[in-house]
Amino acid sequence: MYTLSDDLFDLALTRHHQARWFVHGQPSFLQTETAERLWSRLSWVKRPFITGLFVGAWPPAILEQASSLLCAQLWSHAPRAVDLPLTPVVVGDQEYIPFLDMTFDLILSNLVIQGANQILQVLQEARRALKPDGYFLATLAGSRTLFELKRVLLQAEEEITGKAHPRVAPFPDLASAAGLLQASGFALPVADSDVLTVTYPSLAALCRDIQALGGASTLKHRTRSLTHPNLFKRAEELYWKDYAVDNQLRATFDVITLSGWSPSDNQPRPARRGSATVSLIDVLQHNDSKPS
Repeated sequence: MYTLSDDLFDLALTRHHQARWFVHGQPSFLQTETAERLWSRLSWVKRPFITGLFVGAWPPAILEQASSLLCAQLWSHAPRAVDLPLTPVVVGDQEYIPFLDMTFDLILSNLVIQGANQILQVLQEARRALKPDGYFLATLAGSRTLFELKRVLLQAEEEITGKAHPRVAPFPDLASAAGLLQASGFALPVADSDVLTVTYPSLAALCRDIQALGGASTLKHRTRSLTHPNLFKRAEELYWKDYAVDNQLRATFDVITLSGWSPSDNQPRPARRGSATVSLIDVLQHNDSKPS
């Protein structure tokens, strides 16, 4: 079970990794896939949006489609000149969104929330920055993400050194994420998950994709000792033994999607308790009396 912690991640190191691996403004394969899924899901909402905030890495094609919005991107690090995207960039922390209350009517966040120390605060900040009846839609990594890599690294290190250190961050499960979304005060909250299975020719190729996500380990209590020279060799042997599919290594990405609306007086609300005019017992008895 995922638990909140004030010091799970080294946020300075997280920003360093994201700045280092976000090359020329191009998101990784997984970021592109989840961004396209978010954009497709947004098309289900039949209402116009005027101002939007994009958090995380987004494909240029989607930002071009969003050109009708007065939008900005929130980055954790200052972009270099070659990285400048199609929309204005604001450097800030997702736990403290640097905008006034009720600035946006749409906030989209792509695979960055799981790297926050206080996910509840991230969600509350998003709600604060939304106008009444504004829409929030986000993806984040769920608890089953990279479970294969986590297991083989722990097993390999324990075999070689007699002890093991966590090298893959813990992620929230769907129930925890749904609870945090509801606790943050969004109206009509929805949480669901999809499992994406990606195959790689080698462990090195998988690690490169994780680095392209800015996802190298940023655990504050990670081991500071030198990695044993045989650790990744043994981990890859275990990976091929247990998780090979058609001569490829399988990697699981558990993608949780969260959505909710900033509270507004014009939203649907449950009827007041006791206001019903028909008894449920009468309805059930009426249905039972019908011939089958």
